[in-house]
Amino acid sequence: MNDSRVILACYILFALLAIAISPVLHANSYTPRHLVVLVHGIGAGKSTFGQMEEALPNSMQAIGNKSDFQVISFEYDTGNDQKTTTNFAEHLEIFIDQYITNQWIELRPSDRISLIAHSQGGLITSIYLFQAFSNPHALGAKLINHFDSAISLGTPFLGAKTARLGRKTKSILSTLHLDRPIPFGAIELKEMSFGSKTITKFRQMMATVEGQSIIKRIGQKVRILNVVAFGSALNFLNNFVTGRNEYEDDLAVPLPSATLNSLYGSASLSNNQDDNKVYAPTFIENNVAEYRVVEALHVSLAPDSKHAPSKMMGVAKIPTHCIDDLECSHPSYKMIVQHLGQQPVKQNIDVKKRITSFMLDLRVKLADGTQIDPDEIEVKFNHRQLHWWWQNPKVIINDAFELFADGATVNEDDSSSVRLYFTGSIIDSYQPANDDYRKEVVTMTISVPGLITRSVDIEVKAGHSTYLELNLL
Repeated sequence: MNDSRVILACYILFALLAIAISPVLHANSYTPRHLVVLVHGIGAGKSTFGQMEEALPNSMQAIGNKSDFQVISFEYDTGNDQKTTTNFAEHLEIFIDQYITNQWIELRPSDRISLIAHSQGGLITSIYLFQAFSNPHALGAKLINHFDSAISLGTPFLGAKTARLGRKTKSILSTLHLDRPIPFGAIELKEMSFGSKTITKFRQMMATVEGQSIIKRIGQKVRILNVVAFGSALNFLNNFVTGRNEYEDDLAVPLPSATLNSLYGSASLSNNQDDNKVYAPTFIENNVAEYRVVEALHVSLAPDSKHAPSKMMGVAKIPTHCIDDLECSHPSYKMIVQHLGQQPVKQNIDVKKRITSFMLDLRVKLADGTQIDPDEIEVKFNHRQLHWWWQNPKVIINDAFELFADGATVNEDDSSSVRLYFTGSIIDSYQPANDDYRKEVVTMTISVPGLITRSVDIEVKAGHSTYLELNLL
C-alpha cells in the first residue's frame, strides 16, 4: 500500500512539473519572428520597393535563416504641405506599435524588428530611432532590445539638390498661379534642402556629447547599413554633378550626402588673434554605419525584366525575378539580404575605388545679435594639390560646371548663424591596403565684413562629408 502511495505521489509530482515547465518549453519552440518595415521617400509609396515584400522572406529562407520574416510597408501622407519628417516619424512609431499589438499580441524575447528606408524614409527612421533611444516615454523605447537592423537606400542625410530644385518649381508655379499637382510637400522639400533647420539640428546633435551617447546606444543595438548609389549609366553628364570621373549622384542625392559617416571639427577664433595664422582644428571621424556603394539610380529607369541593365535600376526597387532568385541582377538587393542575415555585406572594390566626391558643411557663427548676409561672406580654398582644372589637380572644390556646387542659408532661429556647403573631389584617393580613402587637407580662407580674415585647415575625404563649426568672435 505504501509503495502504491509513493508511486502515485511521484506520478502527481511529475505531472505538476510537466504542467509548470510546459509554457517554457512551448515558448522555446516558437519560430523567431522578424518584422521588416519598408519606409518610402518623398512623393512615393509602397511601389518604391517593387517586389521586396514578397522576395525578402524567400531569400532569407534561401540563405538558411529560420525566422518568420514579416515584411510590411509604412505609407504616410507625403505631399502634405503641413507635415514634417518628425510628424511622419511619430506616425511610424504608432504604425509599428499597432502592428505588434494587433498581430503579435505580445513580444517574445526572440522577436526582431528591422527598418529598410528609401530617400526621405531614412530621415524618418533616423528620427524614430533617436526618439526610441533617447525618450523613455516613446512607444519605440520598449523595442530597443528587439531592434536588429536599419538600412538606408539613397537617404539625403545632408540634403538633396533636387529638393532645392523642387522648392524653386513650387515657388514658380505658385507665383504664376498655376495649379499643378506636385507630390512633394513644401515642408518636406524645405527639410531636405542643404542647410535646412532640420539637417542643421541633426548635424549639431550628432556632434554633441549627448548626441554621441545616443548614437553609441543605437550602435550597440542596431546594425546600420547605408547603401549609397551613383548613376554610372549617366557618366556622359558627370561634369554637371558631384564627382570627377563618374556621375556621383543617383539623380537626386549626391553620394557623400547618403551616409551618416562623416568628419567633425570645431574652432572658435577671436578677432584679436593673429590674422596670418592658419588654424588647424582637430577632426573626429564618425563611422556609425556600414557603408556600401552601388551603381544604381534613385528611382528606376529600367523595365521590370531580368534582362534590364542593372545600372538603370532603382536602388530600392526590387524586380519580379528577384522573388525566386537571390542571385538576381539588382545592385543592392543581395546586400540587403546579407545584412539582414548577419552575413558579411560584400562590396565591389572596382566600384568603390572610383569614388572621388566629398561635401564640406560649414556652420559660421558670429556674435549674438549680429545680422549677416550670406552673400557678404567670402570663402576661398587653397591646397598644395588644388590647381586649375586643366592642370589635372588632385583636389577640386566647386567645379565650374557642377550645378548647385555650393550654397548658403541663414539659420531660421539665429540670424547670426549661416550654413555654407561646398562639394568637391579627391582624385585617386582609394587605398587598397586598408580599404579606405586617403584624407586630404584644404586651407579655407574666410572673410566677413568687420572681422579679420581667417584661415583654417579642413580635413576632407572621398565618399564622406566634413562638418565644421566655426565661431568667429
